[in-house]
Amino acid sequence: NDGGVYYSSNVGNASNPSFAARNNGYNVTQFYGADQVNTAGSNFMIAGAQDNGSHRFTGSGINSTTEVTGGDGAFCHIDQLNSTYQFTQYVYNSFYRSTNGGSSFSPILQNQSYGRFINPTDYDDNAKVMYSAANTDQYIYLDNLTGTNGAFLSNVNLNGFQASAIKVSPYTNNRIFIGTGTAGSSGGSAVFRIDNAASNSATSTQISTSSLPGNGYISSIDI
Repeated sequence: NDGGVYYSSNVGNASNPSFAARNNGYNVTQFYGADQVNTAGSNFMIAGAQDNGSHRFTGSGINSTTEVTGGDGAFCHIDQLNSTYQFTQYVYNSFYRSTNGGSSFSPILQNQSYGRFINPTDYDDNAKVMYSAANTDQYIYLDNLTGTNGAFLSNVNLNGFQASAIKVSPYTNNRIFIGTGTAGSSGGSAVFRIDNAASNSATSTQISTSSLPGNGYISSIDI
């Protein structure tokens, strides 16, 4: 399976057979996203792995980890101003939050009707808001993530496209950038600036030119 090779000696005569890992130097884990504590010299990191959950790293180099949430792991975020708050993600818009520095996680949104299978997200450390892809011409934002959070669906003009990358502006409050792509949806590639993003009055402005390929997929945005 995706975790390697497993062996059972009683699969033919037990209703609940036992399996044991037979991996020896077999390391094929695929990580979709990761984040690290904003402390000098820290080795603390969380990372989401394909079909192998989200893992907590606490030592340098390749070493054993602790799986903090299961299923497919996806994008992870650690509040860079207060690492007490950490976030992991399952598929679509399924999110978990830790309020104790990664010791335990609890669900804060479980919605698999919107977004992509491995759903792009970004976290605003200052405003405590998470942004994630929804369906065409939509995104979701979760606010007050260090308190009693809420989840809201925002409808904006993305030219009928679906978000494939999201980036919070480090310079302008309540502004994000959204890239779009064709994978898993109709549409094409473009980049949009979204102002008043965490509100019911969000506005979108396309800032890319027509030189982007129509069948492309924007996978990341940096500012």
